[in-house]
Amino acid sequence: MASSSDSTEMFENLEALDGQQDPLLPSEASVKMKKHRRSCVWVILGLSYVLVAGLASVFTRKYMLHLCSSERKSSFLDGIDRSFHIERGNSVDFQTNDEHDPHGGELSWNNFTISYEQGGDDIERWWLDLGTYTTPILVPEKFAADFGFDPRKHELVHPGDPGWQAGEVPYTGYPASIEVMHKMHCLDLLRQASFYNHEYYASLHSAPWSHGRDTLMRHVGHCVDILRQKIMCDAEIDMVPFLKGTGKTHHPRNDWTLPKKCRNFDSVRSWLWHHQWVAGDSNFKLNDHHSFTDRQTFTEVPLHSMGQLWRGY
Repeated sequence: MASSSDSTEMFENLEALDGQQDPLLPSEASVKMKKHRRSCVWVILGLSYVLVAGLASVFTRKYMLHLCSSERKSSFLDGIDRSFHIERGNSVDFQTNDEHDPHGGELSWNNFTISYEQGGDDIERWWLDLGTYTTPILVPEKFAADFGFDPRKHELVHPGDPGWQAGEVPYTGYPASIEVMHKMHCLDLLRQASFYNHEYYASLHSAPWSHGRDTLMRHVGHCVDILRQKIMCDAEIDMVPFLKGTGKTHHPRNDWTLPKKCRNFDSVRSWLWHHQWVAGDSNFKLNDHHSFTDRQTFTEVPLHSMGQLWRGY
């Protein structure tokens, strides 16, 4: 039978156990620590995601800007002088039939804008001298990434490909047009298709007229759209003032002769002449009055000075 001293010791041991927490249950401090650690992990993961997303956005933006930039840094274009110079635009006087018109009332024609009745075939010689109807260019395959070319989407030709004669494809590359001359062609097409010219160019069987009225309309529409988008893309914000008027009637005219910064067109034209790929468009014919047996539509040295080609006279 247990003594009274043994009973007292048992109760003391039970009281001691009551004062201790079950080691299998976490303490309040332990629970708080684990929650804090979980919160820190989520914060770190969240910040890492934001950082990675931000960096990806920056690199994606830089890559897209590189693809969309008109200032290609490809060494394929190293022969082009990238410097700028100052030019002045042509003044314009529109016919108003008003005796008070201070500007003379005559339209300022030049050799790029004159009607076929006044200019005849000489007009086309000026447009040809710009390099407007050059051949395509064959961009070497190694420069594809510089211009955003994709072999899954864009035509890539190789020496020996079916349909090409020996030597017509000198190296593997992408046939391409240069933007400036495509837009020059579009401007010339709009001039030809204007109401005072279109019957004449249709009679000459000019290339855009050779596939019927609907195709011509789509071609003209494309040219209007490509020039519209280019103007929106550049979104020039230079301010053009109005010239002063005199007499009783004020005829506001913009001063288009203000100086403007221009690329070296002569250098672009020269580079283009040396990079023509004749085989890429060997059957080209401009119209009944302009055909080219060797596909050379313009000369290495312009027939007119660059000043004349800028002014149009």
